[in-house]
Amino acid sequence: MRMLLTITLLFCSSVAGQEIIGPSEAEIRSDVWLSLELLEGSIGTFCPIETESYKVLADPARIAPNAAMFFAYVPGTYTVVAGINGEPGPTYTLLEIVVKGEGIPPTPNVAITLENVRKWLEEVPLLTRNEKFAHLITGEMLTRQEAVSQTFLSIGKAGPAIASIPGIDLMLSTALKSATGESNTNWQVFANLIDRGLAALKEQKVTAIKYADALTVVGEALTHD
Repeated sequence: MRMLLTITLLFCSSVAGQEIIGPSEAEIRSDVWLSLELLEGSIGTFCPIETESYKVLADPARIAPNAAMFFAYVPGTYTVVAGINGEPGPTYTLLEIVVKGEGIPPTPNVAITLENVRKWLEEVPLLTRNEKFAHLITGEMLTRQEAVSQTFLSIGKAGPAIASIPGIDLMLSTALKSATGESNTNWQVFANLIDRGLAALKEQKVTAIKYADALTVVGEALTHD
C-alpha cells in the first residue's frame, strides 16, 4: 500500500543538498522523527496530514522548526513530502518510509486519564522532569514537572472563562514553552500523546468546559505521579 501526501503548490523538481533526514523503515505505532537538511537561505516546510492510517505532525507550536513527527497505525509504504522555498525557486523533497508490522493494530488508547498520563510521563527523562529553575514572574524555584503541572491546572481552571477550545489551545501552547524551557524536546513524545488525547476530544465535539477538565486531569497526574 502506498500513501502520498498531497501538496498545494506545484514544484519544479528536487534539488541536491536538500533532503528529509530520517529512517527508511519503521514499526507501526512508533514515533519517527524527521528533519530537513537545507541549503543556506532556503526555507522548508513539511506537509502535515492526518488519516486513519498515518499522520505527519509539523505544528510549530509542538514540533521544532524544520522537523516533523511521522506515525503510522497500518503497515505499508508511505511517502513524506516537504516543500522548499529557495534558489533557484520552489521545489520539494521526498522520503519513502516502509512501515512494518503484522495486521492492523488496534486503535490506540488515547483517553486522557490519570493512569494514561502517568504512563505517558515516563517518556520524559527523570533528569528533565526534575530540572529546577526560577519562575519568571514569581521567582519561585520549581522543577520542570511542577511547572508543567501548574500550567495545565491553571489553564484547566481558566477554561470555562475562556469558553473557546482554540483559545485554550493558544494559551496552553504559549505557557508550555516557558514551563518546559530549553529541554522542551525531551517533552515532545509526552506532548504528542497529550495532543492525540485532546484531538480525540475535539472529534467528539466536547464543550470547552469538558476540554478544560481534561487539562486539569493532566495537571493532577503530574502533581501526584
